[in-house]
Amino acid sequence: MKKWAFALAGMGLAAIIVYFGYPYVFKEKPAVAAPVRTAKVIKGDLEVTVLGSGTVSAVNTKGVTAVIEGQLAAPVVKTGDIVEEGQLIASYEPTDLSKDIENLETSIAKQNMDYERLKKKYTEASDNERENIGYEIEAIKLDRAANNKSLAELKEEHDKVTTINAPISGKVTAVNVAETGQRVQSGTAVVTITDYSLLQSVIQVDELDVTKVKAGQKASVLLDALEELDIEGTVASIADEGVASNGVALFDVTIEFAAQEGIRTGMSASAEITVNSRENVLMVPIEAIREAGAQKMVLLAAASNQTDTTQLSPEGAGERSGEGRSQAADSDREAMPQGQLDGQRADRQVMPQGELEGQRADRQVTPQGELEGQRADREVMPQGQLDGQRTGRTGANTAAGNAEAGRVAIVTVGASNETYIEIVSGLSEGEEVILPSAVVSNTQNATMGFPGGGSGGFSGGVSGGGAGGGGMRFGTGGSGMQRGG
Repeated sequence: MKKWAFALAGMGLAAIIVYFGYPYVFKEKPAVAAPVRTAKVIKGDLEVTVLGSGTVSAVNTKGVTAVIEGQLAAPVVKTGDIVEEGQLIASYEPTDLSKDIENLETSIAKQNMDYERLKKKYTEASDNERENIGYEIEAIKLDRAANNKSLAELKEEHDKVTTINAPISGKVTAVNVAETGQRVQSGTAVVTITDYSLLQSVIQVDELDVTKVKAGQKASVLLDALEELDIEGTVASIADEGVASNGVALFDVTIEFAAQEGIRTGMSASAEITVNSRENVLMVPIEAIREAGAQKMVLLAAASNQTDTTQLSPEGAGERSGEGRSQAADSDREAMPQGQLDGQRADRQVMPQGELEGQRADRQVTPQGELEGQRADREVMPQGQLDGQRTGRTGANTAAGNAEAGRVAIVTVGASNETYIEIVSGLSEGEEVILPSAVVSNTQNATMGFPGGGSGGFSGGVSGGGAGGGGMRFGTGGSGMQRGG
């Protein structure tokens, strides 16, 4: 009996521990919000660049070829020699024409003898014979003249030496004939000369960026092997045809730059082309910009000296049912009782007749009949009650002062790079804008959004509807809006 009594007592104690300990063990841990991140509107220079990578090569490389068929003498240059344009590279062995010259000279001598003989015969002949002798004399004179011309050409060719000269200045990088010379055909490669004074890197730029690249734009070239070098280049050419790679067309862009000590062809290189440059302009971090349709906007921090801000209109937001109430309208509300969530009304949309579905979705009722979001100080609900309620309230109470006082400012933007974007109008230097911050809870690892409620929602006029709420919200990317509920 005692054993049963002890067993029953133990079971009862365990039941009490489970009953009272369950809410503390399994209760939702409060959301941990990061501090409000802000940035000031600054004035400075903004550069927009396009990146690419490639290898170093020489701009000018020429292969020197044989001009005629013949026997080449030993080349007068070797690999590594520096040559100037027009310098002798190699020459042909002279052709032996001495036999031909000798034969022609013999023929001419015989013709001279025949000519003298006919002249004498002509003077001794009768009038009837002189006519025929005269024809013979003229024929010999013509043949002798032709032979004299051929002899002169043979002697000139015999004395002539055919040479091969350097077409450009540079370094001899290859010699393709034997050191003692060899017989070559016309067009045979003899040597290769490379001009290393002007180098290039051919990088690949994707189709989204290549339209921004123009010939003559400046570029900064970085070599992996020589990171200490500061190399400035210029865009020389852009390929007319691209090459498909993983569904994207890539275009070759050639950047030329002057040689420096240590640079060798074949080295890996990366280039940064400056496609746009703006001087002394207002700019903010690009993450501060949010979009609603065609409008761009920022959320101003409470301490910012904003003088001309604009609330987002239904047309600007692109959703008529999500119209936000202005700050001026909020000032007419009656004060809320203690315990209701600060800034609840900033999350609620103004709806016709107050009966639209988006309003009802934003006011889910808890089992106790209280509106969601009104009881900021309530106890954590037991497991099983409206999980969506907890998910939709990340960061609702974080930095309420700054977020609630912030207002939407419509801006006009200009050039941008990966970090900053130009502000053409809508902001002044020194004003402070709110940046998206990360909120971490046990139900959602990380949510990027503006402080004050929701995932990127504006508390001033655009509802930041949570995962279970209504109205509109801005996604973390800032490129579109989603309807909650």
